[in-house]
Amino acid sequence: MAMLISSVDQMLPHKRSRNYYHHEELHDVNQNVGDHCNLATTSYDLDCSSCSTTSSNLEDFSFSNTSPTRALRGSTREAIGEIYGLDQFKKNCKLGKGFFGEVFKVQFLGESGLLPKYCAMKVATTNTSGKKNARISAKKAQIRESQVLSKLSHPNVLTYRGMCVERDNSHWSLHLLVDYCDRGSLKELILSLKRPFPWIQRCLIALQISSAMSYVNSKGYMHRDLTAMNILLQSEPGQRFPKAIVADFGLSTKIPKPTDEPEQCGSQDYMSPEMLLEQRYDEKSDVFSFGVIVCQMIARIEADHDSGLSRTKHFGIDFEKFIKICPSDTPHDFFQLAFDCCQYNSNDRPSFQALYDRIIAQKDCNPWKKVLMFS
Repeated sequence: MAMLISSVDQMLPHKRSRNYYHHEELHDVNQNVGDHCNLATTSYDLDCSSCSTTSSNLEDFSFSNTSPTRALRGSTREAIGEIYGLDQFKKNCKLGKGFFGEVFKVQFLGESGLLPKYCAMKVATTNTSGKKNARISAKKAQIRESQVLSKLSHPNVLTYRGMCVERDNSHWSLHLLVDYCDRGSLKELILSLKRPFPWIQRCLIALQISSAMSYVNSKGYMHRDLTAMNILLQSEPGQRFPKAIVADFGLSTKIPKPTDEPEQCGSQDYMSPEMLLEQRYDEKSDVFSFGVIVCQMIARIEADHDSGLSRTKHFGIDFEKFIKICPSDTPHDFFQLAFDCCQYNSNDRPSFQALYDRIIAQKDCNPWKKVLMFS
């Protein structure tokens, strides 16, 4: 399995912008940056068809080297990490949009080696005409995500690269910089029925997601919005298949304690029964979401009732109905994996580490050597 695990880039050296800007919003954004808000979804609808040098809205940005980093308090400044000016990037194309904002592919024009040539930039939708509270919420969301991503380093977790600061005379905004994943999302692959999707690739993706999530759990976090849209695909030189990348940690949080009050958030079609019922939950809620993703990979469908992934009256997965739309050549072990992950009682679901070990041992999705040693 050595070829599945690779080292990631070291954190980039700190880069300060030349000028600084102070505003009352700086005080607000430093307050309660650890708070998490109830949101229906943060998933992004990819729009790769618009990928051209003239298709994005990046021309609406106010490019400037100035940034408010000195006014940010210590903990917030540390969470943001590397700071870049928007004039150091060239627009390329719009990748998608979601609840918090839009995602663009951008080209880095700065010193070679500081950043990859191409990155993805997550831009808040609020603008100069937006309300102050909305802008502050957007900044807090960006800081929360950067706080988590900056603590994670795994080949199947999206790599955090720093922040861009946009400002004008009235306000400033933070834009998240992460690695660009050139092969789109898992959802696109699942629903593009003309694209080949062999069982060995589906098992490999499940293996990589479980590896990433086991690592995330080991760091004390859970995702809370694990969806097929938030699994990105990235080419790997010399490898037969692109690797899976767990992305969009905007709703992630420390694994709740039994005494913590439950907070419903995420994408409804992927929510565990306990999340939907607003009961206490833990990292096993993400395991249920993972099980939904496996169901999608098996049947190549959306995650909703109309597509065939029905729920019971208690919000569990109705596998009696689901099995009727599964392909006849579905590997038994892979179907059993989905079934076990989607158990109604969270205590009956396996951990992500157990899932990883189990997929490695599966016989009807092998031989692994044909994938791992491919060149």
